[in-house]
Amino acid sequence: MSRRIKNPSTEQNRLCDSSSLANWVMVRARPLQRFASNAQRVTLKAGLESWKFNVGCWTLSMLVAAAGCDKSTPATASSLPAPTFGSSRITGQVRFLGTPPELKIIDTSKCHPGAKPALEESIVVGANQGLKDVIVYIKNAPASDGRGQPTLALDQQDCVFSPHVLAIQVNQTLQIHNSDPTFHNSHWVSEFNGDKNIGLAQAGLSENATFAHPEFIRIRCDVHAWMESWVGVFDHPFFATTARDGTFTIDKLPPGNYTVNTWHPILGEREQAVSVSDTGAATVTIEYAPPAK
Repeated sequence: MSRRIKNPSTEQNRLCDSSSLANWVMVRARPLQRFASNAQRVTLKAGLESWKFNVGCWTLSMLVAAAGCDKSTPATASSLPAPTFGSSRITGQVRFLGTPPELKIIDTSKCHPGAKPALEESIVVGANQGLKDVIVYIKNAPASDGRGQPTLALDQQDCVFSPHVLAIQVNQTLQIHNSDPTFHNSHWVSEFNGDKNIGLAQAGLSENATFAHPEFIRIRCDVHAWMESWVGVFDHPFFATTARDGTFTIDKLPPGNYTVNTWHPILGEREQAVSVSDTGAATVTIEYAPPAK
């Protein structure tokens, strides 16, 4: 995929085009061959071809950041007020109807030496048909600013993003961390929060990000195609992500009449009306049918 930058030089445009990067390096290396023996030329060509095949994606991600291909739109200062909390709560479970799909085992051996196989996380069903990784949120809650909320973490560990799905408030900090002994990047292209590409070259590195506008965002690693995570951004703090058994709790709600929405990356959205009184609690159950074949 090509990502153009504003007023780029010709060389920067070539670097931002993933289909031509390796060829660009090969062309730049040709002058070296004039000063080499036949044997050295063979060695040089073989080395470049090996680079092109094995680490081209790694170098691409590094050069994308260096060449300015990151089209990120930083979160701007918010005029929203701080959240107003209450003492009510909504608890419940999101359930999957029918037979759970069989999850495939992902071969992660190309990630780094000793990498363990991973299990895909498309539709994960636990005890009592509970559906994992569903974002449950209040649809009509008052808007507020999340910059005072605790920092959340998105880790790249064992060649997968963890967690697979998370929810965050606008201007709340997300720390993206690499726990693997290899290069990972976190790349997203969003409708309202701009595009960003964060490269972390080795274990122990991290970088923070914030989001200024509500939306659902897919984050992927360009180097390892199976790696992806989903982030739900909200302009209030009243949301939760379901556990392995599909359960969730939304705490500190002011009393009122609400619409509870659920969102799953594959199965989509559902909604249900609910009322909570002051210091009261409400319980809801939301069900998803298997996706159409």
